[in-house]
Amino acid sequence: MNKVFLIALVLAVALCNVNAQPYCSPENPSCCRYLEYAIEPVSTTVVRGATADYAIVLTNTAIYSQVLRASAQCAELSCEFSDLSFPTTLMPGQSTAFHLLVHTADAETIPRFIPLEIRGGTLELPCTENANMEGNALGVSLNVVPPIAPESTPITATISPSVQQTILQEETAEYVITLHNGFAEKTYATISSSGNAFAETTFLSASQVELAANETKNVSIRVIAPPGTPGETYYWTFLVRSSAGDQLSFPVALQVYAPRAAVSLLGGPYPYDCVATRGGERKTIEMALRNDGEATSSFLVSLEATSSVHSIASLDKQLIELKQGEQTPLTLSITPSRATVLDDYSATLVVKRGQFEMLRRNICFSVKGLKSIEVLKPASSTILRGRTNTIPFKLRNIGTLSEEIAFEWDPLQEAGEILVQPSKLTLSPSESADAQLIVTVPMGTQLNDFVIPIRLHAAKSNYTLAANFNVSVYSSNASNESLLSISPLYYTAVQDGMKIVHVVVSNNGDGRMEQTRLVIEEIPASWYSVDFPRPIGARGRAQFTLTLVPPTGSTGKRPIKLFVWSGRESLKQDAELEVKPFLDELEVRETARAEKVSKTQVSELELTLHVTNTGDDLIENISPVLLADDVLSYNYDVLPNRISLAAGQSADLKMTLRPNRQTEARALPIQLASDEGKTEPTYLQVPSMTAAVVASPQPPWKVITIIALLVIIFAVYAYEKRGK
Repeated sequence: MNKVFLIALVLAVALCNVNAQPYCSPENPSCCRYLEYAIEPVSTTVVRGATADYAIVLTNTAIYSQVLRASAQCAELSCEFSDLSFPTTLMPGQSTAFHLLVHTADAETIPRFIPLEIRGGTLELPCTENANMEGNALGVSLNVVPPIAPESTPITATISPSVQQTILQEETAEYVITLHNGFAEKTYATISSSGNAFAETTFLSASQVELAANETKNVSIRVIAPPGTPGETYYWTFLVRSSAGDQLSFPVALQVYAPRAAVSLLGGPYPYDCVATRGGERKTIEMALRNDGEATSSFLVSLEATSSVHSIASLDKQLIELKQGEQTPLTLSITPSRATVLDDYSATLVVKRGQFEMLRRNICFSVKGLKSIEVLKPASSTILRGRTNTIPFKLRNIGTLSEEIAFEWDPLQEAGEILVQPSKLTLSPSESADAQLIVTVPMGTQLNDFVIPIRLHAAKSNYTLAANFNVSVYSSNASNESLLSISPLYYTAVQDGMKIVHVVVSNNGDGRMEQTRLVIEEIPASWYSVDFPRPIGARGRAQFTLTLVPPTGSTGKRPIKLFVWSGRESLKQDAELEVKPFLDELEVRETARAEKVSKTQVSELELTLHVTNTGDDLIENISPVLLADDVLSYNYDVLPNRISLAAGQSADLKMTLRPNRQTEARALPIQLASDEGKTEPTYLQVPSMTAAVVASPQPPWKVITIIALLVIIFAVYAYEKRGK
């Protein structure tokens, strides 16, 4: 595959991809906080023998260069990272793209999860990223299916040219996407682009195409580089979606041959440092903008922020023209009033050249004042979706005046509807009081982290203080409050047996759930095993294989809990497990017998046993066995040695008994053993039996020796008598 084609996703993020900041818990200081990643797709299905292709885009959001590495745990599969050598250095603000290729020749046809690890930082202070936004393992899902000849070919598409094009400013690059409908009925296809810097100057001959059965059509695309386009290579993706559910992506690369444009922001605070300001005072941040490009350029400088930030922060310049290598001062003024809420604020300084963004820098500043009220609140709180949650906190007057405090809040927040109780209170110096934030979280709330802001106004000191509550929304585990469901809820097994059952987990939500796991609570872990985690699509379901192996002495009914979770979505469902002493699904009866008689004594008994599977599932490795006490009295053979019976199926077994010693006529207990356990003993009448006498195949050497000795003695005696 052409190398340029492979790296064409540097600025493209497909609609179904992962594009996120790393998940960094406070307990993990080595997490990559300034390395954004995008993976597309996060899950795919390929036919065995094909190569799964995952496009990965990394963006350095730090103000320093980072050294990158990546690795994947592919087990028996063959994996490689193409298009990029490791280690490689990524400059501040720069992005790079590469691919994870997973080769599936001779792979087992099962779904699997491939963990990924991305490492960044510097050689002196490296960082590791191995978790996604929800704190789960970072990685991709791969489902390998056996090759099956399809009844019809889905929609296919190709793009031409597929190699990088080069144009000048105001020139046009042309592409042709060829669509073919392999279905036996009419279908539709839509064409769009993702991450396209030229979206406003991209023109399609048709954005939606109707295709009859086996019809082929071409869609022409014109991409114009407007005047002033900086000279560099631009990457994006054309997307093709069909009404049948197919989605295809075509990464492209377009080089605009023109003077290179680049700009640097010199000075200013680090993105993670907050500049301290005070109400009623003016604070300035001195910076400089330098043109690092190859020609004179005009730059538009602006602040992206909320209206409250725009009311207290401004830039002294908005439009700046700089010659090559020239720099100019740039001042950010922050002028909070005494009525400004005491809080932390942030804004983003953006530099553009025409419609193209050249630079982005986050700036944080904090408005401080003389606080007489201290808010003691948890660093973070967990709240449950579908519930009314209470977060207690405490207020303390650390000033010298008695304060009348009134709370202010916006009742509707992203996390849900909020209320503060009490809404007003009075605190004397050194006095404390309890309050609570009440959050009602509707079922439609996303399971994410949120910040709930409230404000409190101290009337005597005449200032307003912001208090931000960090909350994490989780599912409540309750069956009527979870998007997950489980069936069935009743399970049976036989002690000392192995019962394989299938548990169906359904996703009743509109979003895909990654790495769904299932465990059983209330019984020892040695009693069961569950196969690997797997993703579940929106409104879809997955089947887990549960193997039950209850030990001896575990008979009886017992309540269990089925716990299934994916990220923050979870369900804990009550269920029941019944462990039976014997297997009920097999029936056996004697249909014929044959006796081998030696001198009026039975020495061998052949029994024909008719076995029937009366259950609903396949039972494997069925064979009749004797109880332990009877094994000393009888030897036995079975033909065939073992059988397997589907539901409702029957078969005959021949069991031959031979006694080890003289036995009496009796009712002999016989059990059917199988992978699922043993049946209750069935008693069959057997006659008294005697072990057969087996003639020795060797000559009677002892008899011959005795006769020879007698002959010798007689000869000696006769010789002596004749001598006398």
